[in-house]
Amino acid sequence: MAVRAGYVAKPAKKRYHRKPSSVLLEAGKESILIDAGTADLANRFPIGSLSRILLTHYYVDHVQGFVHLRWGCNKTIPVNGRGRIKSICS
Repeated sequence: MAVRAGYVAKPAKKRYHRKPSSVLLEAGKESILIDAGTADLANRFPIGSLSRILLTHYYVDHVQGFVHLRWGCNKTIPVNGRGRIKSICS
């Protein structure tokens, strides 16, 4: 099985200025989004294209696109994380 990973947001050019964090991991038929750091994720990933989301932590630069992915789609996306994950997803 081939595994492919890539950044969703391109790195910023200026030192100390970083774009939000999101990495897409593809393995077989699975597409796993690691962190939801960019607000345009709903435009990049049609409903049903992601197998699951993994949130590493809950700072805004890692979760700001999460709401946009879920807003009004009526489809469940499994979300994994630690600690307060249930309160963030409900």
